[in-house]
Amino acid sequence: MPNQAAAKKTLATREEVLELQKEVLQLQKNKLQLEIEKIKKEKENQDLYNFILNNKLLQLQSEGKVTITSVDE
Repeated sequence: MPNQAAAKKTLATREEVLELQKEVLQLQKNKLQLEIEKIKKEKENQDLYNFILNNKLLQLQSEGKVTITSVDE
């Protein structure tokens, strides 16, 4: 019954391929989650930087070193 053995081997190979594809998808998902976390951290850093710059600007304004005016478009 070589055909039956070959069929079992083919089935096992297909199952292995599916398992590997599942692992690849999980790794891709993990990569995307890490990229999302990285973007969130970058946004937090940018928000903090903007906060610091705004506070420095307000400090300079309170010291009379700069004047903030609105610009009509």
